[in-house]
Amino acid sequence: MGVYIDMEMPKVGGKIITIYADGRVLYDGDYIKAVPVPPHGRLIDADALLRHWEELAYSGGDCELYSCMGDIRDAPTIIPASEEGK
Repeated sequence: MGVYIDMEMPKVGGKIITIYADGRVLYDGDYIKAVPVPPHGRLIDADALLRHWEELAYSGGDCELYSCMGDIRDAPTIIPASEEGK
């Protein structure tokens, strides 16, 4: 199982991140929350995919089942599939 930490990546320097079993994360003197991510397939940018489909619709394009499935397969991957979710 993976962990999602809602924070910006450090721009410079080596920061220490401490993750506690209760989900708290100590980062740069502040506590933030870590959330467990259950086994999953690849996570895509669904908003980008919807924008693409809206552009097709507004331009008079047609999104038949197979072409839409191709769009989903080609959508940008944000987080790769976990080993358990493949």
